[in-house]
Amino acid sequence: MGINLDMFVLGWLLPFFSNIVSQDFMHLVIDNYIVKGWVFVYSFCLTMLLYFRDEILACNNEEDIYVTLSVQNILAKGVPWRDIIESSANFPVTKKDIAVGTLSETTTVIY
Repeated sequence: MGINLDMFVLGWLLPFFSNIVSQDFMHLVIDNYIVKGWVFVYSFCLTMLLYFRDEILACNNEEDIYVTLSVQNILAKGVPWRDIIESSANFPVTKKDIAVGTLSETTTVIY
């Protein structure tokens, strides 16, 4: 199944995650972005995919994945934001991974 990441990631990025992350934790997102830049943004998105991995793998089609990763579902789930943000800050993504467009080292962590 070919998944178009734009179908859900843009919905997170355009408001810089403020539509999904609890206001109590948005300062941590901004702090990490200031310190780590786009590396943190990529790490955050990958961490979110890992958090929802079991639900994503249970999906039968792209529409199910979109619903699983929708703002409404994320808000309803009660995501442990502090854990997600801390995991994102330590996720093994580098500027080189982003520039080259490969996440070879990270891929081994995901799978």
